[in-house]
Amino acid sequence: MAADAGRGEFGTAYYRSNDPVKNLRIKVTLKKVTASSIIPQSSSQTEGGVEMARRDTQGDECDEVYTFSWQEKAFCQREIQFYSDVKPYFSPLERKYHDEIQTGHKQPHKRLFTYTNFDEFNADEGYVEMTDSPNEVVTSLATRIRSVRHRKVGADRRRKDTIDNISSVPKSNIVIEEPSDEFKRHSHLVSTTAQTMYLMSDLSPQGTQFPIPQDEYVLCTLKVDANGLMSVKPDFNRHRKPYIVITDNERREAYEYTLENVSEEMNAHDKLKEAKMYSEMYNRHAEFIATCVGTDFHMPVAGHLALSVFGEIVSAKHYEYDGLFVHYFIDLPQFWECDESQQLSGVTQRCSTKTDGREDVAHFCYPFDVHLDYHCDKEEQSSTCRWPQIYFEIMSLDSWHRCRVEGYGYLNIPNKPGVYTREVTTWRPIGNSVCDELRRYFTGQSAELEDPTYISTPTTHEGNVLSKYGFRTVTTGSITVKLNVIMQSRSFIESARAKKVKTRALIDNLGGHSMQATISHVLQAFKKARLKMKAAREGLINTS
Repeated sequence: MAADAGRGEFGTAYYRSNDPVKNLRIKVTLKKVTASSIIPQSSSQTEGGVEMARRDTQGDECDEVYTFSWQEKAFCQREIQFYSDVKPYFSPLERKYHDEIQTGHKQPHKRLFTYTNFDEFNADEGYVEMTDSPNEVVTSLATRIRSVRHRKVGADRRRKDTIDNISSVPKSNIVIEEPSDEFKRHSHLVSTTAQTMYLMSDLSPQGTQFPIPQDEYVLCTLKVDANGLMSVKPDFNRHRKPYIVITDNERREAYEYTLENVSEEMNAHDKLKEAKMYSEMYNRHAEFIATCVGTDFHMPVAGHLALSVFGEIVSAKHYEYDGLFVHYFIDLPQFWECDESQQLSGVTQRCSTKTDGREDVAHFCYPFDVHLDYHCDKEEQSSTCRWPQIYFEIMSLDSWHRCRVEGYGYLNIPNKPGVYTREVTTWRPIGNSVCDELRRYFTGQSAELEDPTYISTPTTHEGNVLSKYGFRTVTTGSITVKLNVIMQSRSFIESARAKKVKTRALIDNLGGHSMQATISHVLQAFKKARLKMKAAREGLINTS
């Protein structure tokens, strides 16, 4: 039920309960020990051999025991004196306190009293050290926050003239350019969603006629938020030693007090009834959520794979000319298709380069998305299945409207779902003479590809070997592309039921995997076989 957050004597404990907080009962026992300036806390032996131990000077006369309920208001002697006479500036809450004191419904205790959530009180806990450094200093912000949060009943603000000066709103010049400290303290209230209750003790010397707020000490702070989480500082004593409070006046008197949770526990019948109620409530909530969400989700046809790619052309760098833009298009191999409304090509905006470190970079941040569908019958399935590719054509346009090809490149869409960042290196074709480069520099005419698919494998290619020998190119720059790949198929649901989560096996069942993956597998298998042959040969030589 509880999780103690502090190991120290005055640590904070946190409790969570489904029961209403109004059922909380806390028993406080306050006892005066002795004057701490005269009697030591631990027993010791004097020169004459007389042992000095802790003794009670007042006996049971100073013992006080009371059980407080949640937000129960108990008045101290100072509040009784203050609320006894009606003041013209009393608020409705203060008039209510006046009536309760006059009717005698709230009889005063000797020393124990409370501040509820309705009272304008907030314990100033002082500055909490955040490090173990002796050079740590209090910032001005922490000091001002403490002054704002420290509000007590019966202070000087009760004076009518002060209230009138602060609460009155001027007709003009509403914004105060130089507010006073007192105005800040009473105008900037701290709003909180948690309810707070303070268990207090009035430790003023016996016989004091006019108690002062400095003799009021916080015994326990209770806070409950909207989620039912309650914090208790300090925690209930249970079987631990009592807490000790030492006054700051001249007498330096010491008091011990204990905190006990005496709330009534629920019997077995009430617990069972509450469990059934919560179960019914959770079931109704689950049915309500299911009704709101529904079951009409778009699912691909059986035997199909839906592939969604959300991409971004991030940047381009290391190119010869400025004013870059990227033309891209997606090539769909056999058995791949898309909706007619899908745009498989696009052009980014024209972007000027910027020096980033030692590199000239053009940042595009151009988003694009495409949704594809794959279907292949096992009768039509070939040994290899091509995966969609994205072709890039990087071009430049200067102020003279000279358009040049800066590079070509392609990127295989990953065959596994996830987020990827790829850097695509590019190249461009060059002519056979110097005149081609001069023409490119002066007029902007440069060699281009007639078939864009020649960047990778041309669509017109037939055969097992592709030779590009004699085609002259030069390396240019590179572009950075981000891809977010999402796959959807009924086979994933069947695989989850069978506890199989290998995406590659699912794609193979749907019709094969990418050509690049197949080639890499073949090379890895060849490498393993070569190592085995080498090991076997060395074994034969050693044997002979």
